[in-house]
Amino acid sequence: MKENPYNFNEIPAELKALPQWILWKAETRGGKPTKVPYQVNGEMAQANNRRTWSTFATAVKFYLEGDYDGIGFVFSRQDNYIGIDIDKCVVDGKTNTLSTEIIDTLDSYTEFSPSGKGIHIIIKGNLPQSVLGTGRKNTKHGLEIYSYGRYFTFSGNRENSNEVYERTDELAEVFEQYFDDSDIQGRVNLAEFEKDEITITNDALWGRIFRSKNGDEIRSLFNGNLINNDHSASDLSLCNHLAFWTGKSATRMDTMFRESALMRDKWDVIHFRDTNETYGERTIATAISATSTTILDNKEQFAEFSFDFHNVKEEVVEEKPKKKFRLTELGNAERIAYEYGHVIKYVSDIGWFIWDGKRWKVDNKKEIERITAKVLRGLYKSEDESESKWARMCERRNIRMNSIKDLMPLVPAEREDFDQHKFLLNVENGIINLKSGNLQQHDRELGISKITNVEFDENAKYPTWSNFLNQIFKGDKDLIEYMQRLVGYSLTGDISEQ
Repeated sequence: MKENPYNFNEIPAELKALPQWILWKAETRGGKPTKVPYQVNGEMAQANNRRTWSTFATAVKFYLEGDYDGIGFVFSRQDNYIGIDIDKCVVDGKTNTLSTEIIDTLDSYTEFSPSGKGIHIIIKGNLPQSVLGTGRKNTKHGLEIYSYGRYFTFSGNRENSNEVYERTDELAEVFEQYFDDSDIQGRVNLAEFEKDEITITNDALWGRIFRSKNGDEIRSLFNGNLINNDHSASDLSLCNHLAFWTGKSATRMDTMFRESALMRDKWDVIHFRDTNETYGERTIATAISATSTTILDNKEQFAEFSFDFHNVKEEVVEEKPKKKFRLTELGNAERIAYEYGHVIKYVSDIGWFIWDGKRWKVDNKKEIERITAKVLRGLYKSEDESESKWARMCERRNIRMNSIKDLMPLVPAEREDFDQHKFLLNVENGIINLKSGNLQQHDRELGISKITNVEFDENAKYPTWSNFLNQIFKGDKDLIEYMQRLVGYSLTGDISEQ
């Protein structure tokens, strides 16, 4: 067994418990020394593919028995760990002034890099709001900070005796002191394009986009059809359309692009080392900078657009008198329930339901987390200093998630609260009463969670269906009428004639 220069026993137990470990080898790539990540099966590992990761024990075993130079930990979107890497900051076992200041500020688990010439610090927390993507890099200081999509080599050769601590606020201080925007001048700063003025759901917005003049072209891109077999050009084309339809909201563009068939792993990979941008961030920034006008600038079109989804806007932006709540996780839950309780429900054996203006939809896209963040960040605008300070505390993911747990019993519902009206059919432009044939407005009080992807038109013609019935049943009016009633019966929830 090889001689081991590391102290793996000193690595914090909470990191060892996660199956996010890989191996690495020191290799020369492109004329430069590189720490290449490997799986335990000898194939390349990927920082954005957890199927290529292993448990800590497995990684250590294969390191000790195989031809590898060390082990590494992958930072994932699913954890709240952040890694700080300071390069070439240790001389004769002593840290330089910059690294000492950062180590003292963060005051969390710190170890020497495998070479002994650098420092790795691991904390729990969140990146500052202004930092999009995986993190940032300051080449001048040899400083890199990442929250996901990267891996750090681990030595266990401690610089201090700390465990891994929550350090969101302290990390913000490090960013403020050691990072500025001098490296990204001349390009779009996506942090300035986070505002989302289109308040309808993604599904509703896609529907409106597909019905537009260029709808067929956009739908083709959405379905993954490439322009001239050029994936990157197709990505940018879809983002150009999204920039128009979202009012250049970078956040909304990102979430909607991820729903398309064009989405691939490359979207989250750092492709621009000078600015530390992912491929997706640069694509969105390019689309935004190339878009001069949006749906928000076309008053006539936007008025029509707003009217189409009037109910949604009214439901979501419903104003209520200001009210004070305790600055606790439970207080957060009460605040969210007060502001959004009319459009959110929690069913214990299913999960969250969100009213999207047309139906109660199972929240598979973590909309409840977005609502929570929106409400709590609203405290930044408060003139009460204690509330604005609490808003900063609520940037911590664990506080937001605990607030969501406390919210569950405040907006309860049962399975039986939904879809109890047998003769109501929900469609895109309202609810059809199958007994009267009348169309009524969408109504959240009816508890409807299903919808058909069509609009009701009482004057619609149906020559294809009519000709089909006449041909199949040879003009037998009684049989045709029976068949039409049978098909209509299938639209109801009534089984009394079964």
